[in-house]
Amino acid sequence: GDTEKVDIRKDQYHINSVGTLGSVLSTVLADQKLLRDSVGAISKDGMLTNTYQEKRGNTDLLIARVEKSIVNFYKVSSRTPPVGSAPYTGRLLDMVTVGYQFIGRDLPAKSIVLPVTDGRSIKTYTLVRGEPWDFPFDGGNVKAVRYYKTTSKDDTATFEIWFSEKEHVPLHSVIGLNAQYGATIQVDLKKIPKF
Repeated sequence: GDTEKVDIRKDQYHINSVGTLGSVLSTVLADQKLLRDSVGAISKDGMLTNTYQEKRGNTDLLIARVEKSIVNFYKVSSRTPPVGSAPYTGRLLDMVTVGYQFIGRDLPAKSIVLPVTDGRSIKTYTLVRGEPWDFPFDGGNVKAVRYYKTTSKDDTATFEIWFSEKEHVPLHSVIGLNAQYGATIQVDLKKIPKF
């Protein structure tokens, strides 16, 4: 099943996530796993990615690694030369930590702009605050607030997170693969992690 192993300490974190690819149009991806792993530091501004790894089904493992003022991108192994890089200053989040940014802090009242890596590049995500929902969770109902990413012609991928109103953890997220797959990935927390 889908799990997230969350280990958050005072100055560092490690989150390991397993999700299932649910496909709308393509059977190519059906029932394959989405594996994601994020390791990094915790500062007063929240989580800062150091290494992010992602593997979708039988595609190549993608790795993003912060090295001083750049992020290097690798395929399969970081022992091989990088396949690309991007300049980097300030904060960097990834597809896992974007869901854990607001633990112990207020959820943004309107929208928020965040730099996020998916293991291939760094993109700027604008997350817009949506409506609060009563979310079925762990045998009961939990109030959660939906945030969704704006899309454009250049960036058609969709992304939504439902944060629990109390702990601000990502109860449910939906990651849309780009239009060519017509697929989404859903990741559900089974229980609220202890911090």
